[in-house]
Amino acid sequence: MSPANAINATLYESLPFNFVRDTAPVAGLVRFALVLEVNPKVPAATAAEFIAYAKARPGKLSMASFGPARRAISRANCSRP
Repeated sequence: MSPANAINATLYESLPFNFVRDTAPVAGLVRFALVLEVNPKVPAATAAEFIAYAKARPGKLSMASFGPARRAISRANCSRP
């Protein structure tokens, strides 16, 4: 399922189909790896350590991402307190 399917289901009052009911997965075509890279000067060796480090310093860290960054930003926002 892509974001477009979820958006269409909420954007349009009446669609001539129900995406979840009327379709079936056939094959996975694309996978996206989500990668967290941290400056070596940050004293964190795991994602959990980095999250604790970031939570202890609200507003002091910045993030960057590639391209439109929809997935990266979504994941980063999910981690906010």
